[in-house]
Amino acid sequence: MLVGCGPTPATLDYDEGEFVGYKVHYDGPQAEQWDDPDTLSTPRLQFVWRHPEESTQKQGIWSMRFDGSDLRLAASRELLDQPTPGATRNNRVPIRSPNNRYIAVSMVTLCNTCAALRIVDLKTQTIKQLDRKKYDGGANLQWTADSRYLVFNGRGMLLEHDVHTNETQVIVKRFYDGHNPGFFHLLEGGKKIMFERNNQRFVHDYKTGELLSTLEGGAYHSPLSEDEKFYIVNRYVRKDYPSKYSISTFEEPNKEIAFLHKELGFSTPVTMGGMGPVFDRSRRDIKKVIPMKIVSSAIAYPVKAVLSKHCPSTMPKNLLRNN
Repeated sequence: MLVGCGPTPATLDYDEGEFVGYKVHYDGPQAEQWDDPDTLSTPRLQFVWRHPEESTQKQGIWSMRFDGSDLRLAASRELLDQPTPGATRNNRVPIRSPNNRYIAVSMVTLCNTCAALRIVDLKTQTIKQLDRKKYDGGANLQWTADSRYLVFNGRGMLLEHDVHTNETQVIVKRFYDGHNPGFFHLLEGGKKIMFERNNQRFVHDYKTGELLSTLEGGAYHSPLSEDEKFYIVNRYVRKDYPSKYSISTFEEPNKEIAFLHKELGFSTPVTMGGMGPVFDRSRRDIKKVIPMKIVSSAIAYPVKAVLSKHCPSTMPKNLLRNN
């Protein structure tokens, strides 16, 4: 159990209706206990960060509550640097398993173009590095609901890694013969898998490979909310668009229902809620001047303000940005 007088609350910085800014307090490098009931009692935000007392450029993996309190170190840089030193890849943020125990992280090692996929076991404080020559650093990392399998793309292959046996296998032929189906989403906790290409979505049974349905429209390389109702879509900037990123529904992925603010500088991976991928680098041009002990500004998108006028009956979780 975590002990003490409780987390230092975040300070409300500004409230502009559609988004709220908080100043997040740093009280020293307090460790996160992955299976602590109090830690698991509320949703948390995970991100890569270097704390103010760190004299080098080395970053660890941190988490905090959605209200900006209870900042904790999940995986230190010393742990991430096993078996060789490296750096987390800016465009591929670490992904936490549903049971909170494992973190899949893509690292740049040895050279700028060399990448390795590592799985952090927070229970044993050990690292498993997958064969870099076979699988590269991995892309589109997704966990099954039981936290046993990590599914990902690597070197043009669809792969499944079993954390219980430490075995990795190519599973593309379960669904398609002769080619990589490309970008995918695990649905219903891994019972189904959906591939997207040519503005269509193909839903298969994950275990058998059977094609279950074909859906029109697509949101290629776009994060899907945990309840599988909303996408955050990179629409590419056009003069008539208020933002690079828009929100659309699962039923109509090509129709925007809301936008994320362009002035906030959304230029790195985004997600909806949970311990999944979140922003991993700051926009210094919009960052406010804050005291040393206040380390970060978190921008929360209240669902009510952003989406209620568009789809009041189906609300996703808050959208957050670590700034």
